[in-house]
Amino acid sequence: LLQNGFFVRNESDTAKLTPTYYYKNHNYHISSTIGLSYNFHFSSIIGTTYLGLNAELDTIISNVLGHNRDTIKLNNQAFFTKGDSRFISNIYINHYKNFGKFKILVGANWVYNSVFKSNITYNAEILFNCTNNLKLYTSFSQGIRFPTFTDLYYQGTSNEGNENLKPETASNYEIGTKLFASNFSFQANAFYIDGRNTID
Repeated sequence: LLQNGFFVRNESDTAKLTPTYYYKNHNYHISSTIGLSYNFHFSSIIGTTYLGLNAELDTIISNVLGHNRDTIKLNNQAFFTKGDSRFISNIYINHYKNFGKFKILVGANWVYNSVFKSNITYNAEILFNCTNNLKLYTSFSQGIRFPTFTDLYYQGTSNEGNENLKPETASNYEIGTKLFASNFSFQANAFYIDGRNTID
């Protein structure tokens, strides 16, 4: 669980495939992430506002993923000959306000990626409390997913990396109802997702 402040993550991975396939030896990857996260909220006469800032630098060295680089020797068997890095940051704002039986949420998220540049996504939700136990809602949200290093570079028996991939985006529309009782709960919804540049 990441809280306000700085954070560092380090991960390593190794995989060995049948020699007759793509790679005859181990695949070595070491990825590192260093960043910061800060989130806070405040209340006022116009509702409750949530603000947040996140920033991180992702790097990877590998013998499979990335662009050619100076060789780094890990041991007598592992040589890192490829690598890549990117900086990602986002600033978001969400605002809640109650109007009698209605609760309204609106928000926006600005995302910057040093490889794929900047994008803005939006979200909104309207919730109506019919009774204490029955709620109706409708919502709209947008999302974005950047291609991973694996999506961009990995070549395998069931994977084909593509350095020309674009960020995957989606717009989600949903309407539904929630029913709560002392001994059970019920929820039903209908939704539609409009996805673009979907990464398989």
